Amino acid sequence: MFIPRHVIQKKHYAVYKPGIKTKAATLKEALKIAEKVESHAEFIDFIPAKFTLQIHFWFDEGAFKNIGEIKNFISKALKDGKDPVKEIEKAGKGKAHYDLRIKKRTAPSWFGLTPFRAPWTGTVEDKVLGTVKGYQSLSPGGEKLQTFLAEAAEKSMAKEGISERRDRIEWMQIKAQWFPIDSPGNPQKNQPAAMVAIEFFKPASLHRRQLDFFDITFFGDYLKGRYFNRLVERKMNEDEMTDWQKEAIKQGKAKAFFNLSFYFWKSRDQWGDPGTPYTMREVYQAALGKKTLAKLPAPPSKDRAKESKIQPPSATKEFH
Repeated sequence: MFIPRHVIQKKHYAVYKPGIKTKAATLKEALKIAEKVESHAEFIDFIPAKFTLQIHFWFDEGAFKNIGEIKNFISKALKDGKDPVKEIEKAGKGKAHYDLRIKKRTAPSWFGLTPFRAPWTGTVEDKVLGTVKGYQSLSPGGEKLQTFLAEAAEKSMAKEGISERRDRIEWMQIKAQWFPIDSPGNPQKNQPAAMVAIEFFKPASLHRRQLDFFDITFFGDYLKGRYFNRLVERKMNEDEMTDWQKEAIKQGKAKAFFNLSFYFWKSRDQWGDPGTPYTMREVYQAALGKKTLAKLPAPPSKDRAKESKIQPPSATKEFH
């Protein structure tokens, strides 16, 4: 699948054409929608779900001979306690990211995010930076999301003659696959790609899901425990800015620049800790659909607009 892009003069980002939103534009729209919501989820639920965690990367021809060699590289990194994505880049073998896809047991499609480093390493003090998986950030799950994808997303993508949608279940079902240059799943014109799952249809319990936040307990080999994911707009530090941004501030043309991203981390409080109403085993049984747990009151809502634009992601604050 290939979506042509062009760069607008005096803009620092590329845009898809004609009329297809980029991830940056989609995130800005999602945040505006989320800020208009006066209150967030009132309850913590325990909805059975499944998740797949894949490594998706691109590399120069000859860097890997076949999918088996790629799987061996990833397995060795994991066995050594290292981040496969970082090891791939450190070895000069290509660029990579993670794809975390989550599906409620009865849902026809998945939702998820793209973490830029091993998602299980995210902590309150050191959150994992990531982004969202396309149009899913603009509509809540269930029937509303399906209607939105069928109408808005399909219509937009039809302008480029694209026949597949990234939310479809087929992407979650990929265990290990090689994508030749310029093929469906790999729009690159000069590099092959590959996708390898390191967690495949493992159980999870979905507690809360909103446009700018989700709260899930995972039961995988690497992703184990309760995690949060939050969309945050924050003021950029000088070392994060491009040269033109620094120059714009120096000349007084701009006062600041903001970064809009998702942050993913493991909750400080886990099921089974003193004071929690359920054990991890009970939540696991609920994830499998073998046990029904009563909903719990969610933490009080906060000022979402103020929180998203001011609070630094590196602080110990949990943002939930």
